[in-house]
This record gives sequence, structure tokens and C-alpha cells, in this order.
Amino acid sequence: LIDSICVFLRDPNDGPLKLENARRVGLEDDITDLYEKGLLSYDLVEHYWHPSQIPFLIDFMRAVFLLSDWKYEEDKFLLPSVVANEAESDQKWEARPTIQDKGSRCKIQFTNEFVPCGLFQRFVCLCVAYSSKIDLSKLPVLFANYAILSFGGETEAYIEQERGGIGMTFVNDDEVAHRFRIILSLLKRIQHDFKNPLSFSILVEKQDEWIQYQDARKQKLKPWFEDETSREKSLDYNLTGFLSDI
Repeated sequence: LIDSICVFLRDPNDGPLKLENARRVGLEDDITDLYEKGLLSYDLVEHYWHPSQIPFLIDFMRAVFLLSDWKYEEDKFLLPSVVANEAESDQKWEARPTIQDKGSRCKIQFTNEFVPCGLFQRFVCLCVAYSSKIDLSKLPVLFANYAILSFGGETEAYIEQERGGIGMTFVNDDEVAHRFRIILSLLKRIQHDFKNPLSFSILVEKQDEWIQYQDARKQKLKPWFEDETSREKSLDYNLTGFLSDI
């Protein structure tokens, strides 16, 4: 099982898959997409895995959030853990030039500033899987340490791995409250899979300072806390169904 999975999920120090055999069968571009974009083609799967193993391996990797379906291209899967390129600051701000003025920011700060290896990538994998279920979601933008995720319409979340935690910026204040609750639910789903429970605190930005999420709740600080609507309840129901299926 491990050997089969590690055909694609390789330690960066081991280098990418050898291209000699792939070139001969026309799969060089597929390997380039895998290590530059994190997109695994079904052609690569068929080439490197035994046909009898494919359904089980795909279902297993999907279940542990190492792989998610990629609805934007036919017969491709997303493997966030193999995206090698890290986003530099200028790349991030080029993608979101108005975030400082329009975005709502928060932080997930882990106890002792310890973020387990692979947690961010598995979190992004689950977020992309959920995003793909929502109509009008835009194509995700993915780096090894950074992602721009769409949750239908104009709602976007900018998620970044930081020292000791995960930073998030949300665009479209009208939907921040329930989208943030959804993302927290996804993170908690990942949390349960670790042997030792992960402890973290949530900070939200209020003007020029960071305050605890509990204090923001008491203050009913917008946009993090709003009155529930029928639309929000519908989204929560969809999330419940999504989480129960994985």
C-alpha cells in the first residue's frame, strides 16, 4: 500500500518520477502537471499502478485527504502534497491586490506553534473537495504553502501556511460568517485523524489588533457573526451530508 502511494507522493529529496519510461508512452506532460500543479492524470495512474489496485488506492487516498477529485479537467485528481512551488509574497499580492482593504482576516494558531507535517496540504485537499460541490466555484489557485479557494460566486478564501498556524483572508463580507464556520468544520474533521488531538486557538482581526474568537463572539463582531438565515442552514446541511460521505 505504502509503496503504491509513494509512487506519486514522494519525498522532495528523492526527486520527481523518472521520465524515461513516461516519455516513451507520451506521459511527460502528465508528470510535469503532477509536480507543478499537483494534478494526477488517470493515464499516469494506469501506467504506474496495477489495474486491480486502482479503485482501492483512489478510494483510500480520497478517504484520508491525500487526493481529491478535480472537476475542472476530465480524468484528473488533485494531490496538494506534491505541489513543489511555494508562493512568494509578490505572487500572493499580485493575485489579491485589494485584500488589505476589502478582506477579513483570521488566524488558526496551534499550541506550541506546532503544525504537523502534511496538515495544511490535507486541509486544502478537503477544502477543494467541498468547493467543487458548490455551483459557480472558481478554479483554485494552489501553491505548496498557499491557496486561493472559491466557495461559489464572489466568495473566496485566501489560505496560507504560516509559522505556527494557518492564516486566512475572506473576500465578500456578506458570506464570511457561514463560510468561516464551514472551513472550521473541515479543519476539525482533519483534526480528528491525528493520533494526538491538535489544540489551536482562533484569532480574528479587529481594526489594527487581533482578538480571540470567543471575545469576537461576545461582541457579535461583524462579519464573523451574523444572524442565521435559511440560506446558512441549507449550507450547513450540505456540509453535514458532505462530511458524512467521506
